[in-house]
Amino acid sequence: MGEIETTSDLNRHADTDTSLRFRFGPVSPQTALALAQLAKDYNPLFLVAEIAEEAGIPDVRLHPLWVSGFADSAVRRIANGGLVTDFTIRYHRSASHGQVLTFQFSLDPAEKIDHVLAFKVVDLTRRLVATGSARVKSTG
Repeated sequence: MGEIETTSDLNRHADTDTSLRFRFGPVSPQTALALAQLAKDYNPLFLVAEIAEEAGIPDVRLHPLWVSGFADSAVRRIANGGLVTDFTIRYHRSASHGQVLTFQFSLDPAEKIDHVLAFKVVDLTRRLVATGSARVKSTG
């Protein structure tokens, strides 16, 4: 499915912006179908290359749940064991199965034990795919 190529944690970047790189794909047709079944969303743009091409899209699209899962996973890695609450995400455009997406974040300390993590997901051309935020409560 993909892997986070670099990692970070909440305490090291409390006052800075940083990014994590994650590679989506290639997502196999079987994996895409499994996610479609789980989500009960059989949009052919997520599953069938020929239909995507007929619609003028050069590649099948990555289901938004992949982007949500990626962002959630990155937030939890950054939180380094902290409690993640109030996770929100807004999609701006879709990405293709084999695309490299970058997760960029900034931390805004709201209190000593809480941090607001704002993030964006961009593609290789720096086009915005999604934005969001999460509240992270430190555990120590």
